[in-house]
Amino acid sequence: MEGREAPIAFLSDSACHFWSGLICVISVASIAWSGCFFSSTVTLRALLAALAAINVAAFASLVPQVDGLISSSGGILPLSSSVSIMQERLAASNEQPLRSPLLYLVLKGCVLFWRGPWSDRPSLAAYAGLVVSVLTLLVTGLWFVPASGMWRLPYVSVAICAVQSLAFLLLFVMYNNFKLTGRDFLNFQWDALLLECNVIGVVGSWACSRHTPLAATLTCHVFRICLFKLMFSSGICKFASSCPKWANHTAMHYHYFTQPLPNPVSWFAHWGPMKAFQCYSTHFLQCLLPIAIFGERFCRLATFVGFTLLMVLIGVTGNYGFFNGLTVAISISLLDDGILKAIAGERNGALLRSVDMSGVCGDFRDLMEWRRRGLPAAVTCLVLLFMLVYVCGNSVPLFRVWRRYRVAPPDWCLWMHDFLAPISLCNSYGLFANMTTSRFEMVFEELHEVDGQMRWVEVDLYYKPGAIDRTPPCIAFGHLPRLDWRLWFVPLRFIKLAALGAQISFGKGAPGWLLAFITKLVKREPAVMRLIDDRRNPWLKGSRPRALRISLWEYFFAPPTGRSMREAISPEGLTDAQGDRGAEVVEPDPQAVEASLNESWQRGQWWIRQHFADVFEHQCATQSESAAARPARQDSSPTTTTTTHPGSGSGLMDMSPSMSMWQHGDMPHSGTCMPSRNSPERPERGETREAPHTGSGRQRRRRSHRDAD
Repeated sequence: MEGREAPIAFLSDSACHFWSGLICVISVASIAWSGCFFSSTVTLRALLAALAAINVAAFASLVPQVDGLISSSGGILPLSSSVSIMQERLAASNEQPLRSPLLYLVLKGCVLFWRGPWSDRPSLAAYAGLVVSVLTLLVTGLWFVPASGMWRLPYVSVAICAVQSLAFLLLFVMYNNFKLTGRDFLNFQWDALLLECNVIGVVGSWACSRHTPLAATLTCHVFRICLFKLMFSSGICKFASSCPKWANHTAMHYHYFTQPLPNPVSWFAHWGPMKAFQCYSTHFLQCLLPIAIFGERFCRLATFVGFTLLMVLIGVTGNYGFFNGLTVAISISLLDDGILKAIAGERNGALLRSVDMSGVCGDFRDLMEWRRRGLPAAVTCLVLLFMLVYVCGNSVPLFRVWRRYRVAPPDWCLWMHDFLAPISLCNSYGLFANMTTSRFEMVFEELHEVDGQMRWVEVDLYYKPGAIDRTPPCIAFGHLPRLDWRLWFVPLRFIKLAALGAQISFGKGAPGWLLAFITKLVKREPAVMRLIDDRRNPWLKGSRPRALRISLWEYFFAPPTGRSMREAISPEGLTDAQGDRGAEVVEPDPQAVEASLNESWQRGQWWIRQHFADVFEHQCATQSESAAARPARQDSSPTTTTTTHPGSGSGLMDMSPSMSMWQHGDMPHSGTCMPSRNSPERPERGETREAPHTGSGRQRRRRSHRDAD
């Protein structure tokens, strides 16, 4: 690491060392305090049951979409290519050994897994994972079924622990195989978090017996460390990234309308009050409150309430799949059996009577008798060893959160981190380190013959913003539309090129999976077409387009009654940026500005949008066929252009991602097209309309990225 410059951080090296040491001391003290006075057996059982429920939601979300994403026959990113890459790495491991023996096992297991009958139908594997996760949920629920003391029998408890551990192992293997082959579509931070929790569940399942109370407490503490790493890293990275919006507490002015998949509640939250208070609360809940994870009972209970409230608010105002539920499930580790007994009350207290509530060390004689038992002692040693390994490996991401290379963990911790990385046990987190200040959407349009006329028809996705009058969808709990999510990131690449002064080129800014998606869309692959929303145009899936174009549009939430368009495109309000404060400022006429904005922006019930740039256009049919089919050019119609690929010939062009000539942004234009029937008249092709000057002084084209994946 020598010779590398340390990025900007808001704390000095001594302060970083102080906080790291303080957290270590508090963590050790918390282990000693919790282990001596509080039992966590029922807490661990409840946590693992909640984790099994999250696995149900995760696999259920994959079932309807995974065929279109990674199927070998018709998927956007065929898993067969991913398996071939893994086989090449395994074959080359004889000459160039892999960095970790676990990586060899993971890759080998993935290759063997996808040799099954579900290579062409990965939804079958998703169904299998759904069945296993439901069975896991049923097994974890057995602990809460009163059975006349049957669970007190040691052999029954051991059998349930073994089945539960095996179930979480299967869940980890199956979901990890999806993650390895899904690549971009399963590369979100909550996917890694679910895998990490499943690995902890494999070991922690052995501590669910009433005969291993200390092991249960240690397992809960491992989950607390995972929760601390998630929340504290997500809070500190907002400062370490030097994002100006988080620094000046204006990030919440942009969060609700720039997040990937907003819902109707997001619109009301965006136009609601107390944005600065929300930002301060976020800093408190993610930077200061995580330290209370290692505190005494009241501190942990307050932390649980705070984290749960934060996750509920995030889940209500946006869509992040199962992330919110998974975080709440991990937060259950902050409780103990005494708190759960108080919550359950007298009526439901029978569920908790099989566990001693006096604490692990409540009776020294019982503790000595417990130590003589071989299996409980072995389980406790296993969990203790696992916790030590986990802490050593995860010290690396906790040190890296400071963004200073001079503050580094020991070398043996780095070795442990590299060893455990293939099984996703030492992940780094940092959600929304930078706040995106604008929203750009890729609008897909196809040329079809409608009622005897050639018209451009917008292609809708189920959850991605498109039509300005369409209500933002409410997505079922746990479901993550992965194609819609990924399409949110693509415009950021084009906007970054524009901010750097470069020409927007589809070949430079488009990822490989987007090129494959366009290919499948034009060829009308059934698996991919199931991801397309045809409710506005039911005939769309059965008709091949004559041409396809992609353009960038800037979106804002539409202003409510009594609010102006000027407020909609200036989320922070109107500020003076002209000269000295004592200089005379000439304010533009508000009515004239409002009238100009209404002309340049398309306004709907939920969104307003403005055309920004065209990034791609493809002629699906031959030029002669298209010219014969299209109507003659009319002077009253706005002139647009069509990009014709040289040598495209007849039929569909081979749009394989491996082609080296994906530079459509630099190609000549020819031909004319009719305006879209779903939107008002658009500007001419290549023309970018800018909103009139509103006196706000903000640089509208300087964009930052939101680190969400």
